[in-house]
Amino acid sequence: MPLLDRRVKILQKPVGDYIGIGISGQNTKPHEDGHTHGHESSYGLGSGCQVWAAGHSIIDHGELPPTSIWQKDEYRKRSAFDKAYSVGDEVLVTLDCSSLTLRVQSPTVDHTIIVLKKHKSHVLSVNFGYGNAELQSQVAISNLLPPN
Repeated sequence: MPLLDRRVKILQKPVGDYIGIGISGQNTKPHEDGHTHGHESSYGLGSGCQVWAAGHSIIDHGELPPTSIWQKDEYRKRSAFDKAYSVGDEVLVTLDCSSLTLRVQSPTVDHTIIVLKKHKSHVLSVNFGYGNAELQSQVAISNLLPPN
């Protein structure tokens, strides 16, 4: 089964606001507020460390388990809305189709979310608060098994 890696570089983000990065079902329609993180096919991590799975918040802002925080000094220095990622950071989003997991890695955190099997096709999903944000994205697909 393939791995889908998407690198997202945060070029601009409003101070005091969040960005949520994750995945949503391919044909997910945004809620009237423009967000997709509340949809049952959505999984991801917000810049304030809120985690959502199947459209539900499973970890509140700032409540990420200590095992998911790998650069503790840098994490402590950041504002509440920038704990997981901020301007200049590169975020790696990896969907592993064989283990049904979504892994989100940044300069401060590395967190894995279990993805329900009933959701078969996903796309990168980015949810913004208010103001202007600018991202740069790059995608790579690789096989889990080495070539013969």
